[in-house]
Amino acid sequence: MRLTRIALLATVSTLLACGAPHENARPPATATKVVALGARQTAPDFELVDLAGAPLRLRDHRGKVVLLNFWATWCPPCVREIPDLMTLREELGADRVEVLGISLDTLGVDVVRKFAQERGIAYPTAVDTQGVSAKYGGVSSIPTTFVIDADGGLVEKIVGMRSKKQFLAAVERASKG
Repeated sequence: MRLTRIALLATVSTLLACGAPHENARPPATATKVVALGARQTAPDFELVDLAGAPLRLRDHRGKVVLLNFWATWCPPCVREIPDLMTLREELGADRVEVLGISLDTLGVDVVRKFAQERGIAYPTAVDTQGVSAKYGGVSSIPTTFVIDADGGLVEKIVGMRSKKQFLAAVERASKG
């Protein structure tokens, strides 16, 4: 009887441990929240290596609105908004608005590169190997998108998935600055 209890306790403990979230996992955002950032702050610059091996720096995109999108390959809302981000960039032109994708995946650049190639992600994308999300106050849910005006000022923080129409409205607000 005692042996049965011990075996049962061990089985339950193992099952509970297997269901626990990975220590680096971030929950996908389930509700969208837009936060106007009030007093003008300059967006922190960063330098990463994009999936093609080129430098990806925020400062290289001054003069246009930037949607800095933190996402992951395993996040369904992140994956669903990628086509809208690509379409918005195509329609407005990369000279007016740029999307910069920063993946928070911990499985490595090769996984993200393969994912991006399979889905035809055309905007600059990198894996956050330098703690860029921490420079932006930490990203507790994904997708999270920071809207940055043409002068490099933080305008909005969007937590959760957005549609192309909603991203367009954010770009227009940032353009009026």
